[in-house]
Amino acid sequence: MSKSSHSFFFIIIIFCLLTSNQNIAQLKEIRKLQHSLKFTKDKKSLVDKYNRLAMLSQMRYRDSCQYYSSKALKIADDIDYPKGVADALNCQGVYYLSLNNYLSAKYFNDAFAIYKELRDVENQAQLLMNISVLMFIDNNKSEAKKYIYNADKKIKLAQKDSIRSLILTDILGMDPTLTNVKRNEICKIGLRIAEKYKDYPMIICSQNNIGIQLYNDGKKLEGIEMLRNSLTLAEHEGSEYVKVGAYMALGEMMFDLKKYKEGIAYYELGMKDSEKFGYTDRYLAFADRLYNFYKKKKDTQNAFKYASLLLTKQNEYAIAVKKSGYTYLSYISRENLLEKTKEKYKQEKRLALFLIIIILAMLLTGFFLWLALKNRKRFVEAQLNLHKVSLERNKELEISEKFNTMLISILAHDIREPFSNINMITQLFDKGEIESQEEINMVMSELTKITSQGISFMDGILLWIKSQKHNYNVQKEQLNAVEILNEANQFFVNNQKEKAITIHSSVEQELNFYAPRQIALFIFRNLLNNATKYSKKGSVIYLSASIEDNCTIFKIRDTGNGMCKDTLKSLFDIKAEFFHTSINGGVGVALKISHEMLNKIQGKIWAESEIGKGTTFYVAFQL
Repeated sequence: MSKSSHSFFFIIIIFCLLTSNQNIAQLKEIRKLQHSLKFTKDKKSLVDKYNRLAMLSQMRYRDSCQYYSSKALKIADDIDYPKGVADALNCQGVYYLSLNNYLSAKYFNDAFAIYKELRDVENQAQLLMNISVLMFIDNNKSEAKKYIYNADKKIKLAQKDSIRSLILTDILGMDPTLTNVKRNEICKIGLRIAEKYKDYPMIICSQNNIGIQLYNDGKKLEGIEMLRNSLTLAEHEGSEYVKVGAYMALGEMMFDLKKYKEGIAYYELGMKDSEKFGYTDRYLAFADRLYNFYKKKKDTQNAFKYASLLLTKQNEYAIAVKKSGYTYLSYISRENLLEKTKEKYKQEKRLALFLIIIILAMLLTGFFLWLALKNRKRFVEAQLNLHKVSLERNKELEISEKFNTMLISILAHDIREPFSNINMITQLFDKGEIESQEEINMVMSELTKITSQGISFMDGILLWIKSQKHNYNVQKEQLNAVEILNEANQFFVNNQKEKAITIHSSVEQELNFYAPRQIALFIFRNLLNNATKYSKKGSVIYLSASIEDNCTIFKIRDTGNGMCKDTLKSLFDIKAEFFHTSINGGVGVALKISHEMLNKIQGKIWAESEIGKGTTFYVAFQL
């Protein structure tokens, strides 16, 4: 063990001794504050106590954080106490972080505006840091980096720099351009500040950073040992967020060392605590890592499990946003709370100005008339801006509603087929109609194929969901046309056999094209599904492909009943009202989503049809 490692190990031993009473002291403070509430007559002191309770609760008891800060906010507004309002808004922003990032951003910005008016430099730095974390969670990493460095610049101007250790920790996570020398320097500065203020959670966090740096420098066992020790300290201290971060780091280290069993155990512990203490962003990160791991290992059952957990948690997040009622209309009503405090603060300033006007008499009358007109102009401009923002928000909500409805529709439309096949096979087992080993092997092979197709389907849905995000780049790859068409048609082979439908393909074996694999499978699967569904018994489905005008164009033709001109015209027209009626009917949803997917990759889809003569669909992918 190196000399530096011995020093860090010594620090951990000393820290264990120091923190033996720290967690108890924090609990004592909470209980003491709770007990003193009913005896506190001064309302400003009562606000400060509620905000202190909220701050003490935020790392573990998130519901208590929201409860106490709400009480503080109401009283602070009633007594015109700006700092109490700002402190409560900051705690509210922390509570909604990862639960409802729209509200979190609103509360952080409102609190920052008040601290700026009060010239509270330390709390301005804290809010800049909180906003940077919010942006990092929303994947706006360039802005997050800008805000965290502004926070570090601001805290250097404050009289007290106790939160700088936390800011430095966030810099380590947000700036990938730092050299190892610079990272080591930042780790040491952060630890020194945390020790200076006896900030035990941040001492643990700094030790986590040092452990990660040791591992990255090649001292893997020393780094892992330090993280495991800090994990024990975080458990003792009750610093749940720090503990979850240690689980993530240890899990990644175990995977890097190919110790998958230990890595999975750390990820599952992290998921459990993230769920327990409400860290939605961390929960999704753990679940995503486990899903991708099992997917690579082709472990269908576990991959499905974590894909389902991801979708469920994302759905819970959407429901939480909807329940919160955060629209720009509610923004106006909630803004009244802050505006009332600001207005009172402005009235005090106006009174002072009025006294000056009396002293200076009529000489300043013209100036204040001009100032009043200017303020009115600003008010009108602010109202217009708010109206513009409200219209934009309503448009975003409309798009979000359409997307959610489309997602429900396509799940109901496509997921039924593999589950129906699995149900049919299990019924055969229950009735004892599958007896020989050869039949069992054949059935198990079919089940494996169905579940693999189900995984492929889920990958397609997840890719489509990700593609809805701004600036998401869908990656194309070279695909073999025959292989993709065969894979897409596997869902419908049984139905085609039952209807004695023949597939006639003139697609050349060597033909390749470029497209995202899951999008191509999704589109061909739905076109072949429609062709199978609407073809008559004993008919033929014709497949062909050609290269024209720098595009690979596929043609899928059936000999069904065909469509009228009106139906053909509205086939790819995406309207919100259509999706509300199509959830139960399941008609045409996949075609509309296929059209939207192709737009994402500069492709095209169109159809030709004639009553009684069948329908032909064309799909074009750019070379």
